[in-house]
Amino acid sequence: MLRNFLRNKLKDRQFTWLNIAGLSIALTGVLLIYLWVADERNTDKFHANNDQLYQVMSHIKLPDGIHTGEYTPYMLSRALPTALPDISDATCLLQGFIEDALSAGEKHAKITRYFADYHFFNLFSFPLIAGNKDPENGLRQLITKSSP
Repeated sequence: MLRNFLRNKLKDRQFTWLNIAGLSIALTGVLLIYLWVADERNTDKFHANNDQLYQVMSHIKLPDGIHTGEYTPYMLSRALPTALPDISDATCLLQGFIEDALSAGEKHAKITRYFADYHFFNLFSFPLIAGNKDPENGLRQLITKSSP
């Protein structure tokens, strides 16, 4: 049986190489998709209460269809815990509109500012490099992550 299989494959070499190339491309695609899904499932799993964190999304009706995004009204984060008893706390994270340039000697970097209310550290357990999580002392200057 193996002898017959090899004889047929050697006789039709072009189809054999085409089948092997197709199988290789398909297996590579499956492996890349698996790696991508595994990476997405492991994103931000280091938070202490990770199983209780959710993101609120909004649907916006526009003339060209319905668009879904993570943009919700700011006051929604304060209204959710009072309106729904299953939600213990909520926070709002706003991205700054202007990119800034940060310079230190010869090194220059573009930075994007993010603004959060004081409930942010009740939900997320980011390690701090500098600053204080206590809202009484002010949360105006915090450094949570350094990037190269």
